[in-house]
Amino acid sequence: MHQKETLLQQMQHRVANNQQIIAGILLLKTPTVQSEETRLHLRDARQRVMSVAAVQHQLLAGATASSR
Repeated sequence: MHQKETLLQQMQHRVANNQQIIAGILLLKTPTVQSEETRLHLRDARQRVMSVAAVQHQLLAGATASSR
């Protein structure tokens, strides 16, 4: 059981890291595009990634608190 929990935590950590990488790339690319419409889409995409990350963080915090 402990091994399963450890693997789950590692997976969640890696997913969170990947979300941060994606959000960072979107943030870096946004000012480099010329189209205002494209910039808006990139900002929207970044916000969506950050929203998913926030929800996952809340779910993890809730699961951790309820398992104690």
